[in-house]
Formats: sequence, structure tokens, C-alpha cells
Amino acid sequence: MTRKVERPGKGQQGVARSFEHAYRGMISAVRTQRNMRFHVVVAVVVLVASLLLGVSKLELAVLVLTILLVFVTEMFNTAMEFIVDLAT
Repeated sequence: MTRKVERPGKGQQGVARSFEHAYRGMISAVRTQRNMRFHVVVAVVVLVASLLLGVSKLELAVLVLTILLVFVTEMFNTAMEFIVDLAT
């Protein structure tokens, strides 16, 4: 009979670490990437405008998901550019 061995970094501590790394990655991207700073500014403007215009909760949720998708896409694009720069 085999026992399941717990590895470090699993469970709640592992999830907390994952969020910490994701947060640090976002901060690093904002600090080092001009386009990411632009996206953050536009996201803040859009969210403030949506609150002032009184959009519904569903519309606000769609806006937030769209903004997050833009952030993820921008970071993926930056990673791909970095890989191409390393290869050339």
C-alpha cells in the first residue's frame, strides 16, 4: 500500500503563494512595461466612468472580466516578445 506524500507548497499555503507570485508579476509588469501602465490608466477611467454612469452589476462584471482579459493578454504578449528577443 502506498501513502500519499504531501509536498511543500500544496493546499492553502500553495494557493497563497500563487496569488503572491501573481501579484508581484502584475506589479513588475506595471513598473516595467509602458503599455501595461497605459492599460491600467484606461481601466481605472473605464471603471470610474461606469460607476458614474450607473451601469448594471452584470455590465460591470463584463467590464471587469474584459479588463482582466486585456491584462492577461498584454502580459502574455510581453512574455512572447521577451522569448523572441532571447532567441534572436
